[in-house]
Amino acid sequence: MSASLAGAWRAFDGLGPEPDGHLRCEIRASSDHEIACALWPRGVEGMLQGYGASRAWLHVLCGTIEEERYLPLSGGEWSYEHHVHGAGASFELPQHALHRLSARRTAQLLVALSPRPTVRVVPFDGVDVEALRRARLRRARDESRAGRGPSWEP
Repeated sequence: MSASLAGAWRAFDGLGPEPDGHLRCEIRASSDHEIACALWPRGVEGMLQGYGASRAWLHVLCGTIEEERYLPLSGGEWSYEHHVHGAGASFELPQHALHRLSARRTAQLLVALSPRPTVRVVPFDGVDVEALRRARLRRARDESRAGRGPSWEP
């Protein structure tokens, strides 16, 4: 682990948790990007959030993170995906997408946002919650037709 990353983990000692219970520490920021580390204690479930016009890249340093994501489609509809990311996995969240993270096992993540968002978490006010529900139902129906159970079940 690099000295600056090790220093970033020590920085968690003085931080209070985010509203959903995870800890976050900014490593570097400029007008072009933001790099942060995050500590997700086992069992913490994040809120549904997005980063607006910013793209997010996340890398799981250790532990296991579960991700539910909603990707915008035309006409105000969304697609739904479910992923489990273990240590060493990297994943991206495109612009204007939403996701919810939860920690199956205590996890440490490296997070890069580009461009740097003007607000860290973009509230999803104005998003049709019913459209998000329809996206989950479509996914469950498609998996059922393919002979698989819903992907969000253990």
